[in-house]
Amino acid sequence: MMSQYAKYLLEREGLQTLETPKGFVTYLCPEEGMVYIQDIYVVPEHRRQRVATELADAVVELTKAHVLVGSIDTTANYAHESLLELLYYDMKLWKVEDNLIFFKKDLQRDKDVS
Repeated sequence: MMSQYAKYLLEREGLQTLETPKGFVTYLCPEEGMVYIQDIYVVPEHRRQRVATELADAVVELTKAHVLVGSIDTTANYAHESLLELLYYDMKLWKVEDNLIFFKKDLQRDKDVS
């Protein structure tokens, strides 16, 4: 069942939400084959257990995306931890706009290499 907040995000911003007892991820598909993960939240007692990675993987699988995009708001709390998570996920710096740093990962290329 979709939470009220997830319904709000879908209606207001077009963001899809995947929720689990351990956290949630918000995302959208701005173009064919691409998924943009806007936010990942992991409840404190489940942090450092690869939950963020599991949520990102689930979104990629659900959307069948070939390109994954994520961003960091440099003014947000825990921006450094978010940066480390994106680097751990092997994402590459893509572009910078104001306080946002965008990272991108070509999932098709990574699949072809393995």
